Amino acid sequence: MKARGKRKDNNKWIHGWYFEASGKSFILPIYSPLSEFGDKLWVDDFIEIIPETRGWFSGKKDKDGIEVYSGDLIETDNPNFGYCDPKEKETMILEVKWDPEEASFLMGGNEMYPRLDYYKVVGTIHDKK
Repeated sequence: MKARGKRKDNNKWIHGWYFEASGKSFILPIYSPLSEFGDKLWVDDFIEIIPETRGWFSGKKDKDGIEVYSGDLIETDNPNFGYCDPKEKETMILEVKWDPEEASFLMGGNEMYPRLDYYKVVGTIHDKK
């Protein structure tokens, strides 16, 4: 599953395929080149990440085309998710979470909507640290 995390060596975000080995967390970057190893192809660009920063890709993008991951903070100007009088708008920040029991992504404790046309990623829960 596509994921992202902060690199352990420089604290920068990296995106790719997540896996764990020897008690450590890694991302295999999507752009990783393949090397020939005999008659097999080998990838040797594993990047260790800070495990607490791992976020799963939700398969959705915000109104600006930015990929949405668990751990993202999303801004909306409608606290009722589109079901209130437009005159009553106010800005609200919602956290995106993965709920393994429901096997779904949540936004502000509610199931994530299929379309995020009115939502914008404004940061992550890890930006505060």
